[in-house]
Amino acid sequence: MQESLYIAASGGMIQQRKMETLANNLANVNTTGFKMDSLVFKEILPELNPGLDFESSKQALQEPRYSSRSASYVGLTDFATNYSQGGLTSTENPLDLALEGDGFFTVGTDEGPRYTRKGNFHLDESNRIVSSAGMPLLSPEGQELVIPPNSGKITIDPQGTITAGTSLRTITIGQLDLVQFEDKNQLKKAGESLFRQVSGDPPVKSPTNTTVRQGFVESSNVNLVAEMTKMIQTVRAFESMQKLIQTIDDLNGQSINSIARVA
Repeated sequence: MQESLYIAASGGMIQQRKMETLANNLANVNTTGFKMDSLVFKEILPELNPGLDFESSKQALQEPRYSSRSASYVGLTDFATNYSQGGLTSTENPLDLALEGDGFFTVGTDEGPRYTRKGNFHLDESNRIVSSAGMPLLSPEGQELVIPPNSGKITIDPQGTITAGTSLRTITIGQLDLVQFEDKNQLKKAGESLFRQVSGDPPVKSPTNTTVRQGFVESSNVNLVAEMTKMIQTVRAFESMQKLIQTIDDLNGQSINSIARVA
């Protein structure tokens, strides 16, 4: 009976973790550039203890460390991020930028460069182009992008070239550092819709399959209806695990009472 409790408990704990992930996705349904997460599960098969004799090893309802391979548990392998394209929303703000394709903007932080799809930028007091959290947008050379005062209308073309001026005079400000990762498993979330690279080769600069859209922002790729449906399924699964644990506990109690009466 004890092993049955462990199996049911492992299932319940995983449903709890799944609920936390779904809740985070729903909380960020309106967050610009947010990419939804999911959990990756695996089946855990306890290893057979070679020190047991044949008869003992056949017993299915032993503690996990003594169990044969007749029982399995639920384990959490990793988090997986869905990098699919979110919808584009027009804002008519010249410093709001969205990306079509697999690329990322590069911003500077105290811990080094970070990568984001969250494109609601603005000018700070030093006329730098910064994110909503105040992190400067970077050029391919790692330099901050600064707009000279009174330079006129800001224009950013589909390749990320920034210019400013009027119909009579235009100056080039710089270039956005757009990057692409061939293996997005190299990335981990770092908060504020940022990603950091944790392994692998340097990202590809200026990806040809990525286009900048000025005056737009990319919405979260969370599907509200789908996530709510998953949440209902998760609640039901968790309740099932609770009922199973209660049933096993009741059976244990009945067994103890029966043994006591026989004795």
